[in-house]
Amino acid sequence: MVVGKFRDTSTADVQTMKQLAASGDDAQLKATSHRMKSATLQMGATQLSTLCAQIEADARDRAPGDRTAQVAAIEAALDRVLIALDVELGKLG
Repeated sequence: MVVGKFRDTSTADVQTMKQLAASGDDAQLKATSHRMKSATLQMGATQLSTLCAQIEADARDRAPGDRTAQVAAIEAALDRVLIALDVELGKLG
């Protein structure tokens, strides 16, 4: 199921992003956030995609900022998206 794959992959990506933010690995953070940005766009989660695009750009440009806080915002947005998907899938079931 597409939603299940999205849930698993995005949840894993957020965990990876937490580790990368903590270690200061902007290059890998950029790559992971880019992948997540694309996946969230495909699912129609535009707010989440925008957050991923912002951290991707900041990591690419090595802009100052709190990457850990950015990842926390992404995690919270992902939680909201997953809840919304669960609600919609419940309507179909």
